[in-house]
Amino acid sequence: MSVDADQPRSVEFWDNLYKEGRLPWDCGGVPERLRRFIELENGEGRVAGKSVLIPGCGSAYEAAYLASRGMQVTAIDVSEPAIERARSIVGDLPVRFEVSDFFELVQNDFDFVYERAFLCAIHPSFRDRFPAVLRSLLKDEGKLFGFFFVDTERKSGPPYPIAEVNLSTLMTGLFQQEADESTEDQLAVFEGKERWQVWSKVL
Repeated sequence: MSVDADQPRSVEFWDNLYKEGRLPWDCGGVPERLRRFIELENGEGRVAGKSVLIPGCGSAYEAAYLASRGMQVTAIDVSEPAIERARSIVGDLPVRFEVSDFFELVQNDFDFVYERAFLCAIHPSFRDRFPAVLRSLLKDEGKLFGFFFVDTERKSGPPYPIAEVNLSTLMTGLFQQEADESTEDQLAVFEGKERWQVWSKVL
């Protein structure tokens, strides 16, 4: 997925990757750490009926899983071929799909946002906008959970890793970190540097 140009990637860039089948961020299924968070740490009875947004949903394996647990799932991607692929994988499960830009969403009543391979797809010049938009989309008790590519930063990408200190600085004041751990659900493209994290909205 990495390229050498230090500039934001266009919608056409992502469309072409899906059309060519070059999807190194595609996990091919549902991460076990996500299953544990939903089924054990939260309990299915507490997440059923809750709304969750998945930005940059890609193939949407996780969207299908969360919908199967009774959650109200909205899955978005800027790439039309990505959404087409996601629809074919999700099938008849009740997932709401949109070809949309996360930074232009107006719905603001999600209980959760799930992150994997989205923040690291954002060019660093746009990264500062992420927490404020995220905050505007979540309910007061809302949470962000998922996987983050935490490593020494570099100019080329995607993926664009974020340094631990910069992630903390980015989120401080708007979100409180509740969990941070290494996992076995690592994607090779992230070089073993993915971390599972949970962030709650600061009131």
